[in-house]
Parts: sequence; C-alpha cells; structure tokens
Amino acid sequence: MQKHFPYPLKYVKYGKVYVSAIGIKWLNEKYFRTKYIEYLEDYKDSLESRISN
Repeated sequence: MQKHFPYPLKYVKYGKVYVSAIGIKWLNEKYFRTKYIEYLEDYKDSLESRISN
C-alpha cells in the first residue's frame, strides 16, 4: 500500500498504529473489494455446480 503513495498512510499515536482515511479508502477499493468479488465468483461457481449435478 505504501508503495502507491508518496506520503505516509499510517502513523503512530499513543503507541498504536493508525491508518489514514486515504489508506482505508485504498484498502477498500483495491484489496477488500477485489477479494470479496473473488469470493462471490467462487460461491456462484459452487452453486452452479450443485445445480448442474
């Protein structure tokens, strides 16, 4: 994630690591959404295979 942005997306505050809002948006768009779509496609394929059998 950090490779895509020239500025830091995470920071330390009170000894805890936080991710900025832009970092959260990027994670949602690039990682979580694509993984969820892959999961849905796999689930669809499994349902279709059950129907065809």
